[in-house]
Amino acid sequence: MEDTFYAALNSSPDELLCLAAKNQSRPGKVSLKAALHRSDKKQAASLCNALASFASAQALAFQNLQNSQFHCADTFKTPSPKHKRRKRACCSPTAGKKSEVQDNGRNGGRAFVMANLKACALVAQYAFSHPLKVFQPCDLFPAVQILHDQLVFFEDDAELQDIVAGLCESWWKDHLPGRESLIAQSVPFLLSKSLEVGRKVNVHRVYSMRDAFTMFDFVDETIEDLKHLLMRCVLTPAYLRSTDGRRFISFLFNINVQLTKELIVMVKSQIPFGRKSILEAYGEIIFRAWKTASEPCVQEIENSCLQSLLEGAVYASSKALASSTRKVLSGFISQKAQEGVEALLFRLQEPILFRSLQVANSNVRRNALLLLIDMFPLENPDASKEENDNLLERQFLFLEKLLADQCPDVRITAVQGVCRILRLFWEVIPSGITVKLLSKIVDDIAHDNSSSTVRCAVLQGITYLLENPASHDLLKAIITKLGPLLNDCNLSVRIEMANMLLALKGIRTISFLKVSSLESLLSALECDKPPVARRLTRLLIPSYFPSKVSLEEACNRCVALIKRAPQSGVRFCEWALQEGVPASSLLELVKVLCNLVGSPDALKDEEKEGIFAALNELCHKLANQKELKVSLGEILTRDMLKALLMNATTSKSRTSIIEMVSVINPTDVPELFVYCSQVVSNFSKDTLNPINCNEARSVHSLMLAWGGFNDLVKTLIRNFAQVSKLDERFGWPRSAVKSLKKKKLESKSPWTKSMKGKVSVAKARKDVTVTGLAEDLRNALCAAWHAENLVEVEEMRQALLVDENLPALLSGLRNTVHFVFHSGIEIPVPDFLKASPLRAYATLAVHMTLNEKTGKRARDARESGIDHRNPVDYVCEELIQWAENLQSLPKLSSPISHKKRQVKHSRSLRTPCRGALTDISNGSSSCTKDSTAERCSEAELFVSKGKILNTLLESLLYFLSLNLVKDEALQYKCLEFAKKLMEWLLNCLRMWDTLGAKNKVSGVIGKDSLLCTRMCTAHCGKMLYVTLRKNTEGALKSADLSNCLLDSIFFSESVFGGKGAMSLFTSLNPWFPDVFISISSWATDLILNDLSADVSCLCFDDLVQLGNKSLKPWVVNLLTAASETYSQHGDQPGCPMAEDECTYGENAQEIEDAFQPAMDQNFSFSSEMLKRMSNLLCNGDPVVLGGILNLFLWHAAASLQTKNYAVVVGAVQIACRSIHSCKLFSEGAQSKQHLWEQFVAACEVMITQINVISDKKDSLPQLDSKALLRVKDLVQNLLASERR
Repeated sequence: MEDTFYAALNSSPDELLCLAAKNQSRPGKVSLKAALHRSDKKQAASLCNALASFASAQALAFQNLQNSQFHCADTFKTPSPKHKRRKRACCSPTAGKKSEVQDNGRNGGRAFVMANLKACALVAQYAFSHPLKVFQPCDLFPAVQILHDQLVFFEDDAELQDIVAGLCESWWKDHLPGRESLIAQSVPFLLSKSLEVGRKVNVHRVYSMRDAFTMFDFVDETIEDLKHLLMRCVLTPAYLRSTDGRRFISFLFNINVQLTKELIVMVKSQIPFGRKSILEAYGEIIFRAWKTASEPCVQEIENSCLQSLLEGAVYASSKALASSTRKVLSGFISQKAQEGVEALLFRLQEPILFRSLQVANSNVRRNALLLLIDMFPLENPDASKEENDNLLERQFLFLEKLLADQCPDVRITAVQGVCRILRLFWEVIPSGITVKLLSKIVDDIAHDNSSSTVRCAVLQGITYLLENPASHDLLKAIITKLGPLLNDCNLSVRIEMANMLLALKGIRTISFLKVSSLESLLSALECDKPPVARRLTRLLIPSYFPSKVSLEEACNRCVALIKRAPQSGVRFCEWALQEGVPASSLLELVKVLCNLVGSPDALKDEEKEGIFAALNELCHKLANQKELKVSLGEILTRDMLKALLMNATTSKSRTSIIEMVSVINPTDVPELFVYCSQVVSNFSKDTLNPINCNEARSVHSLMLAWGGFNDLVKTLIRNFAQVSKLDERFGWPRSAVKSLKKKKLESKSPWTKSMKGKVSVAKARKDVTVTGLAEDLRNALCAAWHAENLVEVEEMRQALLVDENLPALLSGLRNTVHFVFHSGIEIPVPDFLKASPLRAYATLAVHMTLNEKTGKRARDARESGIDHRNPVDYVCEELIQWAENLQSLPKLSSPISHKKRQVKHSRSLRTPCRGALTDISNGSSSCTKDSTAERCSEAELFVSKGKILNTLLESLLYFLSLNLVKDEALQYKCLEFAKKLMEWLLNCLRMWDTLGAKNKVSGVIGKDSLLCTRMCTAHCGKMLYVTLRKNTEGALKSADLSNCLLDSIFFSESVFGGKGAMSLFTSLNPWFPDVFISISSWATDLILNDLSADVSCLCFDDLVQLGNKSLKPWVVNLLTAASETYSQHGDQPGCPMAEDECTYGENAQEIEDAFQPAMDQNFSFSSEMLKRMSNLLCNGDPVVLGGILNLFLWHAAASLQTKNYAVVVGAVQIACRSIHSCKLFSEGAQSKQHLWEQFVAACEVMITQINVISDKKDSLPQLDSKALLRVKDLVQNLLASERR
């Protein structure tokens, strides 16, 4: 092929060009290049002439094709109506073929021309690259120029465009004549390609032709397209990431002043959104542009760009914007060492920086401080040394001043900045200034109680400063003052403190034990959260499990830690593996701990508990890897586990063993099976405490893991069977406990044999005879507690829901709950067990309803005696019925009694069990109320009964909150039950209120009573919320409950004291809006339904009638308190009603601290109650406020008739202040204008009646006359302000 091309070159250049057009494959191109490189000068001259003529002809043909294509496109776009007949003809096959032939001919001609043009470009490219340069540039230039002029139109052939652009690029780089004529099309093409493709090589090609951009006239309007492409370069990542791209953008800043302005605007627009790398690239670009720019462009960069960036960094509206601006400025700040940069920065920022450090805006102070820290030390190169020293001292003064700034963010920035400056310039900063700054940080700011973030900043700054070895000598003397921060109340501070101690671990000159004592470290390791405990473990590993000593010595040190601080040793073992201790070393530690427990050396119970807990943690961490789990099984053999179990003398130790065994899964440990069976099957007074409860929970997990869950359920059912016998003994109705389902094949579970011998095992373990009524009840309740724990844990609950004995278990729970409602108050068991059957029964019913297996759920419910349509509805209705019908059941002649009670009190225990929803004083005529013992008995009965009923109410709330009670009537039954419960509670408080101050309950029983009352109040308040959330029409039905709640709170002050009553108020505080909504609806309903007269024509008798119908004690007490408050404080703005803040609810004390004697004179509950309720009313809905104020005025009318003027004054005072604060008659309340009319009418009637009473001045006392005048003035002012 090469010879063919060469022969054609010798014969005729035109023949060569035609042959090149036909052979454009890769081998053909190679052959053409080789043939052209063999040509001499004579052949080159003739070929150049022919090439110019051929290229001109082909370019003309290409233009004609382009024009004809455009003409045809326009013709077909707007066809004339005459072509309709032609369109029908085109539908024929002959016409279609004719059209197709025409299109093929047009496309074929275009391809032929494009091939000829590509041949010209290839010949010109190979001729230009001739190694001997036989082709003269002046001879090739005409052809190259023709191709350049058509470059934009060659968009269909990217290869042709690349060849032509490459020719023009080479022509420009070689500085050949006429190169200025070859950039108009090639430069925009290269720039556009670099933006589209985004490759570094294309960016480099543009940068290599950067000088060509100076040839363009950027003032001309036709340059806009090129300017748009240049603007895109500022936004394109390919240019910002590559060095050549950034240099090219910097070069653009020096081309034209107008272009520089536009580029600056473009850069500024990207600062709020740019990433860190992009912003730093902008900084480098601007710095390089400033360094190389000419004078006009330099002035523009300094004044329009740098000056505005400095101002933006100081006055930015957000932290993010200020940070982004400083990243751009870092391009200059990091180059301070270069000539002229420092002088420029000082000249630009000096007028604004120091002034901004003293402004009132904390954001500006913070931004200016960050800028000062970045530029530190700020110096003027043109000033003398004394002036610079004064300037440096001024900077330190500002830093010291801002360390004590009022804004925490400024203090944080100052601490971080000072520590950074000290670390970088420690050697050159005077020691006096260093000591002064660090002392202020460590002594004052490190103990800033107002901000935990400031304390974190101090620890972070000191940790950063420790990286400078020169600072260690000074820090050694002052860093010890930071030790208390390890016990800081904020977790983040403690984490940073642990990080600082870890930094000290690698410094020989400073011991971390001098900062925090070993006792403090161990205490924090024991009690703190995992992030701190893990860091402290890493800190203590070199001391208590070092890798540089023998493994035996390391294990002995760890044992010493466990003996010294057992719980700290347990946490150490918990995190040792994650912090780098080899697993093989921890396996050896397991062996050492197991041998230590079995050794004859005497160990304390606390030490044994720590060792067992450490073994448990180690086994849990190591068992995650299969090979380590096998090694653990080899260590913890059957004999070893038996020995461990024998040495476990406490419940905590046994719990650790059970949890450990559940992980390693040994094959056969019958002793452990027997022990777990004892825990589940046998109960005694010694096992009924929270510690042993944890042991029982661990047994549950172990039995589930080893396949004994079914045996566990059967054991619980056997204990429930005792309750059915008790029901028969007392003649109570019951549901029979379903018999256990027996499998056809005997279970091979290792638990089966252990469960069969549970009674004999119990006798061997505890010398207790499992007989008697109390013992049977205790076993049933403890079985219910086990069931409750099974339902609470997700894994066990799922297993229980699919267990075949679930109906029998549910039936047993139902009978136990039934028995508890009859005699549960008298059962001598801990309080946390009495409500277990009810909680387990309710929770199990809920999860049966939510269970996805609908058929299984229905069958289980039906077999257990529960309505299968909706277990929750049936359980809810049944529980309410049991609680409400207690009085109709047979009397209890139970022999059950507390051991602490004397025989002389047995008569009171044989009395009928009082109804849960009746007055606690009913039927107590045989009791001597003057007896302190009897009062305590009544209080204990109240607490016991209240806890059970609170649990029931909590269960009902659980049902309603999950939206499981679908029946609306049943929902209102729940609300009615809450109302009756609150009425019973109110009756108890009234009874205690009548006993007098000398006969109030006190001590532990009083605290329990307050806690019970508080729980009941909170649950009833939430019941209001749930009811109104589901149905707003229920507000009227819930009004009685709302009134009972408020009455009980006011009565509680005389029983529990002021702070005790305030704790009840705090518990109801989240539900107060619902309370007021229901009361307001009730008041509005009274006036709309009970009175037939027009609301605007009410007479005084109507108001009195409404007041008598709606008379509530809490309203009278509140209004009386309001009258007393205003008589003491007057109308000053600072009086309690004018204050909007009350922080008592936010910092409410515990029940033990809140309970005080009844005659507590140091705390005014009524005034606090008044403030809180007034704030809620004023900030609430105007419609609700209108209903409440009408209720107050009705009470005022009734009190006016009975001459109780204090209530009248209080009602009018609250009305005046509430209306002025809330603006009841506003645009938002126009649709409820009838409420305002009621209020205005009531006020006018009040004025009329006051005038009638005031006419009889001689028959009125002086105090009553003053009160009436006060009421009259208030009402008149109120009406006058409304009219205005």
